[in-house]
Amino acid sequence: MSKDRLIYVDRTRAIAQLLFQRMEVFAGTYIGLNPSDDAGKYLVLAMDFSVVNERDVARSFTNVVNASIYDFSETYCQAGLLDKAVAIDDEDFASSLSNMASAVSLSGNKLSLIDR
Repeated sequence: MSKDRLIYVDRTRAIAQLLFQRMEVFAGTYIGLNPSDDAGKYLVLAMDFSVVNERDVARSFTNVVNASIYDFSETYCQAGLLDKAVAIDDEDFASSLSNMASAVSLSGNKLSLIDR
């Protein structure tokens, strides 16, 4: 892993986790009929960094991360996998990430990050 990276994402593992989380893809197959103990325990935060604006990287990056966390929160709250919405800090994406990690931890689930 490069030392200059803020976040490291293992794409192969993240994609596999996403696929296994979406068990409907495997309906009727051995995997779908015999899920592992970890099935559905990974909540997936997908982020698309390709939309970060070069003219204001810091602000744009914060907006991208916060928008992804907002979508994550809405999706998993509606699915009943998070007890309450994640608090978003408009000025500090690290605070938003920390709030999300706490919410996931309290839910008893695990978190997986993917870059769309």
